[in-house]
Amino acid sequence: MIEVKTLGRGAIFREGIELTELEAQRQKFAILVYLLMEGPVSRDRLLTMFWPERSQAKARHSLSQVLYALRRELGEECLHSNGDELVFDGDQFIVDATQLDAAAHREDWEKVVDLYEGTFLEQFSLPGAPEFEQWCSRTRVQLARTAHRGFSQVVNRQAESGDLPSAVATGWRWVGLEPLDDEAQHALIALLAASGSRTAALEHYESYRERLAIELEVEPLEETIALVDQIRAGQAPSFQPLAKKERPSAQTAGPEPTAAEHRPIELGWRSTFAELRRRHVFLVGLAYLAVAWLAFEFIGTLVEYDIVGRWALNGLLLALPVGLLLVLAVVWAHELPDGPYKRFWPRWAESVKPRHMFALMGALFIGLLAGERFVKRSLAPFDIPLFSQAGLDRRIIAVLPFDVVTEGVNLEWLELALTDRLIDELTYVEGIKVRPVTAVKRYRHWDPPMDTINLDLAAGTLVEGTIVGSAEQVQVTMQLVDAESGEVSESNPVQRPRHDEVALLNDLVANLGPLLREWLGRAVELPHLTQGAQNVQAWELVEEAEILRLEALDQLGASQIDLAGATARRADSLLVRATALDPAWPEPSVRRGWLYNTMAQILSQDLRVRDPELLRAGIDHANRALELDADNPEALELRGSLRYRLLERADETEAGPLRRAAEMDLRSAIALNPRRPYPWFRLSKLLVQAGQPLEAKEAALQAYLAGWYGADDQGSHILVNLCHTSLNAEQWDEVARWCELAIARYPDNRVALNAYLLTLASKGGPEPDPALVREAIEKFLDVSPEHERNRARPSLYLYLAAVFVRAGYPDSARVMIEQAREADVEGSEMTDYNEAYVRVLLGEHSQALTLLAKYLEARPAKKDGLARDWWFEDLFDDPRFKALVE
Repeated sequence: MIEVKTLGRGAIFREGIELTELEAQRQKFAILVYLLMEGPVSRDRLLTMFWPERSQAKARHSLSQVLYALRRELGEECLHSNGDELVFDGDQFIVDATQLDAAAHREDWEKVVDLYEGTFLEQFSLPGAPEFEQWCSRTRVQLARTAHRGFSQVVNRQAESGDLPSAVATGWRWVGLEPLDDEAQHALIALLAASGSRTAALEHYESYRERLAIELEVEPLEETIALVDQIRAGQAPSFQPLAKKERPSAQTAGPEPTAAEHRPIELGWRSTFAELRRRHVFLVGLAYLAVAWLAFEFIGTLVEYDIVGRWALNGLLLALPVGLLLVLAVVWAHELPDGPYKRFWPRWAESVKPRHMFALMGALFIGLLAGERFVKRSLAPFDIPLFSQAGLDRRIIAVLPFDVVTEGVNLEWLELALTDRLIDELTYVEGIKVRPVTAVKRYRHWDPPMDTINLDLAAGTLVEGTIVGSAEQVQVTMQLVDAESGEVSESNPVQRPRHDEVALLNDLVANLGPLLREWLGRAVELPHLTQGAQNVQAWELVEEAEILRLEALDQLGASQIDLAGATARRADSLLVRATALDPAWPEPSVRRGWLYNTMAQILSQDLRVRDPELLRAGIDHANRALELDADNPEALELRGSLRYRLLERADETEAGPLRRAAEMDLRSAIALNPRRPYPWFRLSKLLVQAGQPLEAKEAALQAYLAGWYGADDQGSHILVNLCHTSLNAEQWDEVARWCELAIARYPDNRVALNAYLLTLASKGGPEPDPALVREAIEKFLDVSPEHERNRARPSLYLYLAAVFVRAGYPDSARVMIEQAREADVEGSEMTDYNEAYVRVLLGEHSQALTLLAKYLEARPAKKDGLARDWWFEDLFDDPRFKALVE
């Protein structure tokens, strides 16, 4: 007698001895099982089912070989042929699946439970025979349903008869075979509780609930939850089978589907793929693709550093497919047996073996990898450390706020004017680098130890001094300090009558040149002495207004909106008076332009979108300054920056001309003084919008080289911009480098934290970690002013939603989208933009396009940028997206 087991692991036994060799021959085993369960079967049916891709003659030959082998191994008399039909002698075989069906027809459910040891042909598949796979899947589901009914009947009967130990044992077996079946789990929990094992019932419920959450992302049925609540309440409910079935797929489909059930219908190419995988040609092809990828990286690096032109990439695109075909053909032909085709094969190709190809691929890979590393390390134009190092360079200078000692006179404005003026003059000097005002302003009311200053500014030379004033005169002493050694070089005191501070400042600048010449050991000329101001009172008013503007920004950061607006209006009134006192001096108009930029920020309470009317008023002030001095770099910088700000709300007709005008202004300001950081920074932002990521990255690096340091909010922008430009260029190593530096140097800075979150949300970014993102969001909200928290929540929640999608938790992402919408009380278009990105990650393109249409309705000037936005590259080929951005 031959016993064939199909429930669980497939096996064949003859007289109690397992025929492992026959089991290992999958096609023979599959034909045996199919004939035993479906026979008699025609030969044509077997040919179609098991050899669909072969010709009739070859398929018949293969079938004859299989039948011959089965007769030889199982016995000649076991297989009968009736014309074209084949059938096994049922008297000589015992098949557990057939027995299970017969027992079910007799309603012998105990026998069904005893026979069912697992799913039909568990983990068994037959590549290249899709119809057999489908037959297996149908049979598997049918037998699982029969077994499910059997277990349900047996458990209920045993419980009703009072045999709870047997019912519990059957229940354990049931859930072991069908671990996600709601009825089985409910029955076991109820049986455990009814038998007095309340703790075991509750522990098993928790295990079941966790498995459902992980594998199906659902909760147990309400009836099961209610049953557990009764158990927890100390009740001992009698056993009641589950009456209501909420999830029929989990109830009726039987146990977890195997890999074969999930596999799509297999076509003939799968058999070809299996043949490739057994040969060296497959591995050589993979090695070739790795080399091709590295070749693209290497050539791309050479193009990036202008060593070769873009033609090299185009040539590589043409050469690589040809090379792939040649390599595969050589290896494939070497492994195939001799045949007629070989008469056309060159003799030299027969001597090329797969190992030669592997050696060639390995040598190319190592060579390209070494070449790329060499180019990046030796030719990279910008590789400057952020933090101070041993041996600080004296040519890097920081002008610290001067100490003010007065007798009943407020000279705070003079200290600010002195710092600004000296920094401005030093930016024109070749061969030295000066830290800008944004880097040193935090020291106006703070005197930290030297180590802190060194770490913060990384400057080798500090310029500091003392202002002593009274109602009649002002005296200033200036000194240079070596930040590393503490060596000091002091100037002679400069003294002037009160209200003659313009001449005082000119004298200080004139003294600074010789002092630096002696300090640095080379000639230093400061040709741009203070010019233009003809009225000392106007000059004082301008500097006092600047102090008020800085106070307004501090008040805005503290969420004192009304107070900040009032302070800004006071500053504006001072500048109006200064303009009236000295109408030929352009500086008051430039300062009013910057003040209107600040007022636009206060009014909108948003760093991204500012009030357009105030921005246009600021541009008018920049134009007035340029009428007085056409080559005023700060006025050009002001006008370019405000034009850039206007782009946020510009329509399609305005956006192009406005962007070009802003870029022209900023490039003009850079041409007049390339060592000022802010024009480079703003130019970088414009180039990102213009779709020039590499040029934007270079401008951001130039801003970095210009010395934009400092531990305040302004100092963080350069590193964040480098992170963003690297992100737009999809240079992930650079993204990680700059974002990590920004977070390390500015751990409590909102701009740096936002860049970090944006990087984690972006596809292609670091490994998604929702816990890390939650921590960063909490920190962002902690350090944000009160008026910014609610405004920021929608974007933060959507960043977290994107990370959830990347981490494989789409349902959690949808929950975060709902929370973001609830938090977006103002209906910001940025919420539409960020949600559209999450929808793209979820594959919900229609919803994403609807959101992007709303976003562009509010910001039409963003249409060109959106057309190149790699966040939405999955939509680029969608006609609806193309119509949206045309």
